[in-house]
Parts: sequence; structure tokens; C-alpha cells
Amino acid sequence: MTASSWYLRGTGGGDVRFNWNKHPSYSCPNADPVSYSADATAGAEGTWTLRRPEVAAAAAAIGADPIMLGKLLRQRHASHQAGRLRIDERLTDRCAICGAKMTRKGFRAWIDQPSPDEASQRVAGRLGLHGPRTTIRTTWHDTKREAEAWARHERKRAQPS
Repeated sequence: MTASSWYLRGTGGGDVRFNWNKHPSYSCPNADPVSYSADATAGAEGTWTLRRPEVAAAAAAIGADPIMLGKLLRQRHASHQAGRLRIDERLTDRCAICGAKMTRKGFRAWIDQPSPDEASQRVAGRLGLHGPRTTIRTTWHDTKREAEAWARHERKRAQPS
């Protein structure tokens, strides 16, 4: 499912938007089992570090390299099919990729504005599209109503006096 949201335009002539999601967000604990650290010297390959000991145990059980298994999990979770598992057309709290129990993060609410990168804005304009946006601030809320109330409050607070 793609993340869909609502937004309110800011007042005062700016192109600031006050947004909130229509659906709650979930995260899988296996979505990012490894982290990459770049090497200080230019051109040298960085190092991968395992962040979840469960991946090392699973790799040992199947005779695989733990870092490689972590990279595969990370890559697979980054696909467009990642999300919540459906069983009999009902969404569950399980990951569609690995079946792990997902953590409910809640409803995201955020403030964004057009990206300051003029080149990408020009290219988007030539193609008849809206340019990329930069997030100013993000918060998480338990309910959609709370996220919407936060966005409305922040919009009202940002109005010039």
C-alpha cells in the first residue's frame, strides 16, 4: 500500500504544507538488520555491521554468511511489496516479506516545503510535475484525529500575526 496523506497549505504566501497520513505506519524489525560505514579513505570499500543477533543465529542455522543474509533482508524489505501481510483480504500485524511481527509507529504528521535544489525544481517544472519537497519536521501520533489536529494547530501557529 502506498502512503496516502492529506495536507493543508500554509498561509502567508509560502508553499509550506502541513501533512498527515491517512493510515498508520508500521515497521518491521528485520527491515534494517545491517548498517554500512564508509571508509575514511577515498575509493576504499566501507564495512557492514550486523545490528540484529537473530540474523547471525538464522545464518548459522542455514549455513549462510550473516552479513550477506542481512543485506538480502534489507534489500528485500526495500522492495515495493514490503508492508503488512494480508490473509483472506484482511491486513495483519505481520510483515509481508519475512512474517515478523511489525511495530506500529502510528500516524505520521509532518511539515514540508519545496526543496531548495533549483535544478531538480526546474526539471520537474519542465516535465509538468511538482518538484521534490524537503521535510521540516515530523511527529508521530496514536490516532489520525490527533495527527490532523497537530497539523491544523501548527498551521494556525505559523500564521503571521
